[in-house]
Order: sequence, then C-alpha cells, then structure tokens
Amino acid sequence: MNKLDTKTHIMDIARRMTMQQGFDAFSYRDISEEIGIKTSSIHYYFPSKQDLAEALVDDYIDYLSQGLQNINENFPNGYERFKGMLELMIATSGQEKQLCLCGMLSANMHAVSEPARHKLGEFFQRFETWTTETLKQGVQDGSIHHLVRPVSTAAEMVAAIEGAMLIARVCLRPNYLPETLDLLLARIRP
Repeated sequence: MNKLDTKTHIMDIARRMTMQQGFDAFSYRDISEEIGIKTSSIHYYFPSKQDLAEALVDDYIDYLSQGLQNINENFPNGYERFKGMLELMIATSGQEKQLCLCGMLSANMHAVSEPARHKLGEFFQRFETWTTETLKQGVQDGSIHHLVRPVSTAAEMVAAIEGAMLIARVCLRPNYLPETLDLLLARIRP
C-alpha cells in the first residue's frame, strides 16, 4: 500500500469509527489492528489524535461542500435543492447506523482541539448558510412557501436534521430520519 492509500485508509476507518461509535471510543491501536499496520505508522500521518480530528473535519467539510455544489448544479429550484440535500444526509447517515461526523465530534468537544472545534463551527455555519440561501431561492422561484422565514427556518432545520439522526439511532427507528425530513419538506412546500 502506498503512502496516499495508507493515509486515506486511516481516514476512512477513523471516519467510520467516529460516525458509528464516537471519537472517544477508538484508539490508534484499533485503527492499526483493522488495517494491519503499526500505530507508529498512523502517528507518521497524524502525530496526535487531535491532528486526525482536524483532518476528519476538513475532509467532511469538503465532502459536504462538494455534495451541495453538485446539488446546486443539478437541481432546478430551491425546493428540489433542499430535497437533494436531505437525500444526501440520509445517504450519509443511513450507512451502517452512522451519524453526522461533525455532530459526533461536537458531542465529544472535550476530546478535540480548539482548531478542530473552530472547524466544527465552520461546518455547521456552512450547512446553515447553504440551507438559508436555498430557502431564499425557493421562496423567490415559488418552489417554497412564501411565508417561510429562511434564516430562522434554516437554523431549525439543521437542528432537526442532526437531532433526528440521534433519535433514529437511540430509539432503533431507522425510518425516523426520513420521516422527519418528509415533515420538513411538507412544511416548506407552497
């Protein structure tokens, strides 16, 4: 395995473990055992677990940004874009009972560095800003109800999405997130 593949493999396993168990629930030893490398090899790429957390958040921000850019390019109006974002969230969290990486890291704020906490805030700000702009666009193009207040509705919806992921997992209700998202869509439809 070459260096780029090893680093990517470490990130993939750490992302999955964080999204399934939480950042505190695994160690470099757990990653090394799954990959079959020494922990010193992981330290080569990520000297500390804090470095790994920052890299995970950066990668997840890039993932979300790319996903939202694709949605913007491929959906014609605000409502369809919002619906596309919800489908992206379902696809991301629905795999192997995973939660939003940044939501999981936020729950472990004590375990991440100040730079990582700042990046987590950036993630949620970008998510909320995109949602606000998409709702505004939908109101303007008529695909979203004209009485929707984009700024406050975006904040509410981001919180509802993150909360629905948690409740679905804790209550063992896999349909909870899609059902919640269907309610959100129904609320903004004209």
